[in-house]
Amino acid sequence: MSVFLVDDLNLTLQEKEEPKKAEAVVEELPPTEAAGVDATEPAAPADAVPAGPSNVKVEIDALAREATMVSGSVTFSDGQLADWYIDMEGRPGVVPRVPGYRPSQPDIADFQTKLDLVLRQSGY
Repeated sequence: MSVFLVDDLNLTLQEKEEPKKAEAVVEELPPTEAAGVDATEPAAPADAVPAGPSNVKVEIDALAREATMVSGSVTFSDGQLADWYIDMEGRPGVVPRVPGYRPSQPDIADFQTKLDLVLRQSGY
């Protein structure tokens, strides 16, 4: 009924602009299988830290965050924390708790390997 009133009065609707919120830095992780990289053998760039015991710890949330299939947290080898997720389209992402933080390439490769293992053990 309100549609007819708008039309009868020749009104034009205006959209309200929502205030811009500070967006979290989201780093999309490259899918290892799509790139043809074996997830069990992390790539070692020339400036990589020497291989040693990994301290990357991956945990799954008991209840997935909104708009995600599964989510959790990760502690990288330098002690920095980040939240990770896999969205409804299967895209992985990492949101560091410290703005601007970027984990090392060996940590990212180890995170992907451990995430795969933890997800398989949990039935995903």
